[in-house]
Order: sequence, then C-alpha cells, then structure tokens
Amino acid sequence: MPHALNGLRVVSFESRRSAEMAELIRNYGGEPIQAPSMREVSLTDQREALAFGETLLAGDWDILILLTGVGTRMLIAACATRWPKDEVSRRREIVEFALHNGLPTASPGRAYAQSGALFGYGPDLRVVAERAATYVDKIFKGAKPADLPVEQPTKFELIINLKTAKALGLTVPLPLLGRADEVIE
Repeated sequence: MPHALNGLRVVSFESRRSAEMAELIRNYGGEPIQAPSMREVSLTDQREALAFGETLLAGDWDILILLTGVGTRMLIAACATRWPKDEVSRRREIVEFALHNGLPTASPGRAYAQSGALFGYGPDLRVVAERAATYVDKIFKGAKPADLPVEQPTKFELIINLKTAKALGLTVPLPLLGRADEVIE
C-alpha cells in the first residue's frame, strides 16, 4: 500500500497542514501539488496562488483533494483577480471535469459527493447547525457572546459515491464502505 498513488499528481487544498499533507501524498507514492497557504500570502502578492490556479485550471493533475473551507475560499478570491470567480469555484463543474477526465475527487463534505465527487468527508453540518441554534438561544436569553466557549465540530461524516466509483472503474474496499455514513448508489 505505500505506493498506492503510483506517481499520480495529487492536488491538495489542505493549506493549514500542507507540509503534512504533502508528506502523506509522497509516502503513498504520489506527487503533491499544494495550494499555497493563504494565511501567508498577502493580498498584494498572489504569485503563488495564481501559479497554483493556472495549474488547477490547466488540468495538469490526476487527483483532487478539497479539505478546507476558509483556505479554499481565500484561494478562489485570489484567483478571481485574474479569472472569473465562477470559473474556479463551481463545484459541479469541478466534479464533472474531474469525472470526464477519469480523476477521483475527494471533497470537504456532503455537497460535493452529492454533486458527483468520489467521496466527501467533513463535519456533519446538521449537527453544526443545531449547535449554532443553541448559541443563538443562549444569546437571546442574555448570554454575552464573548463568554460562550468556542466549539469545534465533533461529528464528521463520510459519504461515498459508488456511481462515481463505477464510472471511474474503481472498486471501493468493503471496510471503507462499512465506515461510510452514507453510500450514494
């Protein structure tokens, strides 16, 4: 399994832990193409972001991994200074492009998997919304927002799209299917 990626070019939008993600991709035999950390790129100096955008839009990659929200949004904003925002941000078109070119796509949750990505993994947004509602209730009852603790998501979900796997000629291992919260058939 250490060379499961067999030299594939893997685009990763995981910018907060980009060094660890690149190492993981290399450990599995892949060639990482990393989104620049948008926390470190000033808005006036976007060369790295634009170079990454050119690579992404040129389609010179084999696998796409979308694991962040804020970093991805910031990267799209930076790329929108050169290309139309909708050209780099439409999830259905990204997924259709990947599928048309036989590229497996991992995504940050349910929406991309429902749009055709191979799988999605991220916080269960229904639980996040429920927790947000309890915060709104506490604030309406007089709590000061600054006094409320910051919460991280605690429930994550894995959605696997078997229709996409079949279209790509991939077999999803049974242990992975067994761990999925939802399987799209």
